[in-house]
Amino acid sequence: MIVSVVIVLIATVIKNFIYNQIGCMRTRAPVKDLPLAYFIVRSQSLIFYRQILRTLKRVNDSQTGKELQQQIRIEFENTRSVTDPQQCKALLAQGRQRFKVLESNLYLSHA
Repeated sequence: MIVSVVIVLIATVIKNFIYNQIGCMRTRAPVKDLPLAYFIVRSQSLIFYRQILRTLKRVNDSQTGKELQQQIRIEFENTRSVTDPQQCKALLAQGRQRFKVLESNLYLSHA
């Protein structure tokens, strides 16, 4: 019994030493409670992002396509921290409007 307590204490000391000295194996930060609507909109935005990437494959000039991909990725990354479902929906609607313009321009360039 005493031996198992000593082993647990030694393991705790070693674990704390590793945490402090090496800085690895840190515990995960607590996840804050997010509403279900957030996850639904997040899923929709990921689907939308993939749709954009598939559409950009139709761009004739590969350099332009890569630049557009980078710009779109930056815009998605900049809004990644938004957790309010209403604001996420508004951003998604705005992105869809801009995507329609892009899609029509691509259609006209192929005509």
